[in-house]
Amino acid sequence: MNELQIAFNLYNINDNVELSRVIKLNMPTFFDPDEIEDYLRFLNAQKQFYFTVYNENKKVVGGFGYSLFSSERIAKIDWIFFDPKIHGKGVGSKAVRFCESKILPHKAVKKIVITTSQKTSAFFVKLGYKLEKTQADFWGKGLHLHQVVKSIG
Repeated sequence: MNELQIAFNLYNINDNVELSRVIKLNMPTFFDPDEIEDYLRFLNAQKQFYFTVYNENKKVVGGFGYSLFSSERIAKIDWIFFDPKIHGKGVGSKAVRFCESKILPHKAVKKIVITTSQKTSAFFVKLGYKLEKTQADFWGKGLHLHQVVKSIG
């Protein structure tokens, strides 16, 4: 089987329409529809650390990013999602490892935090993260907060 060819490109505002389209493909299974406005606000605030995922046909198939909070000694991996057609093909693992490679040089950061739901927390646990806290219906009805963390440095 051929490996899925993808590229991580630095986010550009011109990606908004396609990123919105792809995140909506993950609603309501992984994201509550009310989260779309939060996502668009995030893009406007964090674009220097956000990446658009393209397939071999130069079509947007996902997005992900990270945020640094050196004074708090943490980094966060944010808004990670992909077209459901490519779930389970290793793209998520590559995206998380990519973020970790960008975060690790920041010696002040001692912990990576990911806020996700019960639908995907097991995926992050497989990558070495530990479940730190939960909160029922945090993202929306039936979408519970699962915060996973990994200590570094």
